[in-house]
Amino acid sequence: MTDIAALDRLIEAVEAGTLGWNGIANACEVAGIGLREAQIAASAYNGSFDAFMALKEALAPDWAIDQMASWPGGKSFVRLIGTHVEDDGERWHSHKDGRAEGESENLARAGLLALLRAHRAQIGGQ
Repeated sequence: MTDIAALDRLIEAVEAGTLGWNGIANACEVAGIGLREAQIAASAYNGSFDAFMALKEALAPDWAIDQMASWPGGKSFVRLIGTHVEDDGERWHSHKDGRAEGESENLARAGLLALLRAHRAQIGGQ
């Protein structure tokens, strides 16, 4: 079960960039994210884009990557949007499906922030 307060603290720490590999993995576990996903999150935190994509499939498979930007020497940005399946069997997005964003020095960490926020939205608001 996810500990929402611990997940909120994890999001704040990832945003601040104050955790190392073990710190992020441990914080994920405390927040109720499984051991495998916690290890993947630690890799994303440290810049692995492949880890970000694997974690997206584990934590938010019904969320789409709407926008990504990575500016040389600047910040990176990722926006995820929630989706739903319509009567025609196609996947669509509406304002009710949610949106989550992340910004950081590297694209994978920005994606991790967006994923954690999407996960937070799925389990209990915000």
